[in-house]
Amino acid sequence: MNKKIILSTIVLLLTIASMVILLPGKNDKKIEKNKKDEKKEELYTPALYKICDDDSCIYLLGSIHLGDSRISKLSDTIINAYKESDKIAVELDADNAQLTEEDLLANDSNRIDNVVDAETKNKIVDFFDNKLGIPYSAVENYKFSYLSTLIESFMYLKAGLSNPGVDSYFIKLAKQDNKEIIEFETYEFQMNILLNQSNEFYIKQVNNLIDTYDETFDELSKMYEAYLNGNVEDLKEFVNIDLNDESLTEEEKEYLNDLYTNRNTNMAARCEEFLNNNENVFVTVGAAHVVADGGIVDLLKDKYKIELVK
Repeated sequence: MNKKIILSTIVLLLTIASMVILLPGKNDKKIEKNKKDEKKEELYTPALYKICDDDSCIYLLGSIHLGDSRISKLSDTIINAYKESDKIAVELDADNAQLTEEDLLANDSNRIDNVVDAETKNKIVDFFDNKLGIPYSAVENYKFSYLSTLIESFMYLKAGLSNPGVDSYFIKLAKQDNKEIIEFETYEFQMNILLNQSNEFYIKQVNNLIDTYDETFDELSKMYEAYLNGNVEDLKEFVNIDLNDESLTEEEKEYLNDLYTNRNTNMAARCEEFLNNNENVFVTVGAAHVVADGGIVDLLKDKYKIELVK
């Protein structure tokens, strides 16, 4: 995969990665509902869409699944959209995912040492020890198929993006407010996409992540700023992917279709259900599913009135 596809894939996969990062100590701190302090701190408005038919409307907010302290400093525009809605919909409520470290621990057949050759193993060890500053021993017992997601997770941590993301923020708010939470997917569904590719696929993915790390890391920060400020066109530059890229193998195309195209179609269909049933729902899913070409907005724009809320 090329660097741009790697970056987009990172954005799409972070629901799963964030579970592991936040697993050791869940933050159950009660959320203060957007109270402006006396210093009038800056608030942020990621891209928020209002989608309407003749009878009803839903809100659609792109999420980044991990962020920094600014991730919960959201403008009244977004908070009021949440308040107007009777329920929320998300990709997955991580609190319902019974993900443990044991799920990700390798047996002899899928340990890193038994999957890659000596040259690749040395490259991985050097990358963790010297680039990430994380001892290779911290990851050597994980399934090799999960290694690329761990690298992506550590990339977010090094960028200072270690807070639960926007979707987690609204999930906690909804639980405090006793609003219904609708999940589009399950933990098992997401893990099936993540962990069931060939060893050759993961070897190429890990090599590409290591080889493009510096460039991708720099772009990650730019992408996050574009997200926080609702710069849709800038964000599209980071999350759009070309499924006709000639450098992609057939397995990679199938993987990206499962990760991206098929999930977008399913999410758009659920949004249509809400409108058809006159349900008042605040939907927040990964930003790439919302703004990218072929995303939810793209799939629904010819059927419904869609407004980018300012």
